[in-house]
Amino acid sequence: MIIFIEIVMGVFLMEALGVTHLFPKMGSLSAKALRRIVWASVLFLFFLASVEAALAFMRDLILADKVAATKALITGQSAAIAAKPGGAIGNIPMAGQMVLGFMLPWALAFIAIPFESFMTSMRTVTGVLLVLLTRTVGFLLRISSNIVRNGVHLLVNLYDVIIFIPLVIERLVRKGSGTERRGKDRGGVASFPKREPGERTATGEF
Repeated sequence: MIIFIEIVMGVFLMEALGVTHLFPKMGSLSAKALRRIVWASVLFLFFLASVEAALAFMRDLILADKVAATKALITGQSAAIAAKPGGAIGNIPMAGQMVLGFMLPWALAFIAIPFESFMTSMRTVTGVLLVLLTRTVGFLLRISSNIVRNGVHLLVNLYDVIIFIPLVIERLVRKGSGTERRGKDRGGVASFPKREPGERTATGEF
């Protein structure tokens, strides 16, 4: 939360100084109002920097007290004896953390400059990403359609290969049964007697 507030204060500071132009309405304010915004942002950043430095100092003290209490429980010595100061060398890490904590808000204030560039180019970058996403989806759909179409043709061909042998067997069985049926029909038909050349049939002719 503190870092977020520091970034917001940095954005307002850069806007009031005219370094960035994220909020066009701030450009129409008077110089006096912009000066007040600048001083307010600087005071807020100084306060937050002091809080960061104090937190770094308290963190080091809490860590030292925890180490002293642990050592006292192990060795049986009192916490006051165990928590001996480390001298100038022992204070170097604490001083470094305090300096870094104090400098952090001022460094975060300059995030507004690259953030403005990001917001300006975000529209173009978003368009390029959407085009790339659309092309990727189209490519995947094209590949999927080709796979489905070729898979259907492959299944049809496999079906033809599998069904070929039963069809051949069925054709042979039908051919054999048809030949036997024709043989039976020829043996069962009664033959008509042959007529002599001069013999007349009883057809009612005079």
